[in-house]
Amino acid sequence: MVNNSTRTSLLQDTPWSRGSGSHSEFHNRHTQDDYKPYLKEDLKCNKATVTFDEFLKHILRVSPEWSHQEKSTIHNIVNSKRYKDMLELYTSQIHHETERYHPFVELVNHAMETLRGREEFVMSFCRNDPIIVKGSYAQRKPDAVGVENGVLNEGEQGGVDNLSKKGPASNAFFWADLVSFLEFKVKAFILPTETIGQASSTHRCLFCLLTLTISSEHAEAGSSICPPPAPSSSKTSQSRTITQSAKRNSKATSASTERVTRASPYATRSSTKRMAPSTDPNPDILPRKRAKKSSEPYNAAGSVQDDLDLQCASYALELLSHGGLRNHVIAAAITDKTIQLLYYDHSIIIKSSPIDFISDDSRFIAMLKGFAKLTPSQWGYEPLVKSPHISRPAPSGTVLSLSLHILQGQTITLCNGNVLQLGSTVYHQHGLIGRGTWVVRAKLQTANGQSQSSDSDDAWDQGLIVKLSWSPKSRKSEDIIVNEARSYAKACGDLWVLNHLPNVLHAQDIDRTIEEPVKGLIELFGDSYEPRVLRLLVLEELAPITDLATAPVLADAFRGIFNCERWRPSG
Repeated sequence: MVNNSTRTSLLQDTPWSRGSGSHSEFHNRHTQDDYKPYLKEDLKCNKATVTFDEFLKHILRVSPEWSHQEKSTIHNIVNSKRYKDMLELYTSQIHHETERYHPFVELVNHAMETLRGREEFVMSFCRNDPIIVKGSYAQRKPDAVGVENGVLNEGEQGGVDNLSKKGPASNAFFWADLVSFLEFKVKAFILPTETIGQASSTHRCLFCLLTLTISSEHAEAGSSICPPPAPSSSKTSQSRTITQSAKRNSKATSASTERVTRASPYATRSSTKRMAPSTDPNPDILPRKRAKKSSEPYNAAGSVQDDLDLQCASYALELLSHGGLRNHVIAAAITDKTIQLLYYDHSIIIKSSPIDFISDDSRFIAMLKGFAKLTPSQWGYEPLVKSPHISRPAPSGTVLSLSLHILQGQTITLCNGNVLQLGSTVYHQHGLIGRGTWVVRAKLQTANGQSQSSDSDDAWDQGLIVKLSWSPKSRKSEDIIVNEARSYAKACGDLWVLNHLPNVLHAQDIDRTIEEPVKGLIELFGDSYEPRVLRLLVLEELAPITDLATAPVLADAFRGIFNCERWRPSG
């Protein structure tokens, strides 16, 4: 494991060593702290911001006219009892961020159910926090996650309602189970119970909206929310009387709540989730951080938005690395009453401008329409193999067992008609921006499952290696480079070089750049966006150099490596 100072210098070595894609040691147990500097590099160099409407049009493929054409549909949804009840619950007084998870996912799922047609792929959102997602060593726990309904309702998970209070405590999700995620942040809590409880429910809801609006405006301006001006003496006396009375009637009020009450009617320091460290014996529950005191700066290292961007990027990193063969991830971040759409692929990180989803319900419902109609491939799953929710193997063994075996047993059909059955994973890159390379063992088989040579080269009957990587479309393919080297060696008579070059049995590019949403990104960004294709190579499996047990044989192998390094075609 290299130290932090070494990591910083490594970022500048070559274009391929930048960001999370450079930190790809396969067998190491990478944690959050290992990846923070690399994710920051990805966010710094590859992030773009678009308007909410541009995200709807070019990524979710919801036309600008949809909201006007479907006014009655939007009206029926936002005025339905279930939607209104959940919205009122969301905007009512809260003491902790987690109280907003259930009402938000309920109103989202309700709208998506109404907007959904006869799509074969049906996904719903549910609470996940405080349960650690399995399948990597990252120890991450998104607040809410999007899961295919068949997976969501299986076993002890039992659907959205069953997970609304504690998440999937008895049956944690794996990254391979997750389609998307939602992350929540609270910039302003509501007035303490003893003050606001005297108002009617209607007035309380209106006051919540007013408080959140003020909070968001101050936060967006880059300043913290200051306490209101000092009251007059008569009002001070009245306030003191009410406060003392409230203390007598509510002895159970926590010390942290009292500090917020004295400092300001707005609780502004809310990035860390305010809950006592978990005493649950379940190892999948990650203890929460201590709530900050009112005298502490909210975030000495950066803004709330910086933290949120890094947190969401870390979830996308795990989904692209351990969530199956994926090209991209679509998600959202919710801060009080605003929502931003997020997009991650191996070339770019996109964030939309925020909208107020309470007042701007037409855009919000249009977003949910886009979510409801997305197919697995539009959610980012590569159709070359089955999506994890279909092919998911039973987890066993190590933490990474499911992630590393997610392709095992699947079959892929090559463009030459050969069918390969995939085996165990040899290597898988853990990265966000980059090629996201997979190397898996494979064997040739026919439609009835029997191995059979379909090529004059006997190598097809031996052990095979399939290499899958999301390579920039403009880059020269690896098989072209290898074949050029082999041609040079033959033309120059340096036939010894052929023994040191891989034998590429098959190569093909799987180009999805004319499909959504990559097509929309090319429309939106033009040449500033680097489209990638899935490059597939089939090679003969070679033995590792560590299999050479004797010193003379090992020395001869190293001598060959150095000779290849110094070799230049004599022609």
